[in-house]
Amino acid sequence: MTSPLFPFVYFGTDMNTIKLDTIALARIRIEDLATDVLTLTEGLDADDIARSRLTRAALTRRLRQIADIAQDLPEDARAAMPEVAWAQWQTLGAALRNGTEDAEMSWRAANELCTETLQWMRVYREEAAAARPLHDTPPTSTPRALEDVSR
Repeated sequence: MTSPLFPFVYFGTDMNTIKLDTIALARIRIEDLATDVLTLTEGLDADDIARSRLTRAALTRRLRQIADIAQDLPEDARAAMPEVAWAQWQTLGAALRNGTEDAEMSWRAANELCTETLQWMRVYREEAAAARPLHDTPPTSTPRALEDVSR
């Protein structure tokens, strides 16, 4: 079980660590890429995207990266984020790989699919942060760098 998108997650000590690392990495990458997509397409319509080779190339590259993550993500990781439209990402990825995608499809993916996905990634990030245990116990010793140097 290897993936070029998640090469490091298989170095965990147990399967739970691996699953959490995979989900966390996917969330971070998708959130970053979706933010890039929305920035690229801000104020543009499908015709604008069709006319701009550079914007369309950058948009297609980022959409494909999200679609590849959706494709390579283990089923249990996708199940942990059920609100995301994984099937739509996989369909888009197939269209991008086959060259059957057009500017209208990319624009819809950017403005609808990315927007919705980004919102869910942020919700999942906040839930993960809230679930992180807080360490109530103080350290047993003070690091030398933090000791009172006034002595």
